[in-house]
Amino acid sequence: MAQQFSHSPILLFPSAFFGLIFIAFGLNALFRPDSALSFLFPPTPPSTLNSSPSGSHHANLTLSDQSLLNNLLLVYGARDIFMGVAIIANVVWGSRKALGGVLVAGSAVAAVDGWACLRQAPGGEWSHWGYAPLLTTTGLLLLGVLDGKARMRG
Repeated sequence: MAQQFSHSPILLFPSAFFGLIFIAFGLNALFRPDSALSFLFPPTPPSTLNSSPSGSHHANLTLSDQSLLNNLLLVYGARDIFMGVAIIANVVWGSRKALGGVLVAGSAVAAVDGWACLRQAPGGEWSHWGYAPLLTTTGLLLLGVLDGKARMRG
């Protein structure tokens, strides 16, 4: 009997790569919030920047606004690290179907991130929407969409 495509070892490599990317973006958000913001929104012209005591540069933010922004980036970074660890854990110890489900969920997160970018400052949405289909495709392949009748048996 031929091996089901969802069990191909080749699907684990992009999955692990996606997990590492999520972890890297999460760590970036935790330790370099200004850098993380550059992936979410277009840069602010230098003439409108104000320095905050923390050394962070954002356009016309009060100390309270800066604190809120930093805390939201903390949540964003933790979310990305969690998603990356969930992907890597499923690559190493989990089932293919669980891994596929986590990747499809990750693509939904990327879609919502892109939508938030579009709503806040149009221009950065495609840096999220561009990789969501890769996550979806890999996830669906792991879920067995190309396995045909064989997927119904197991």
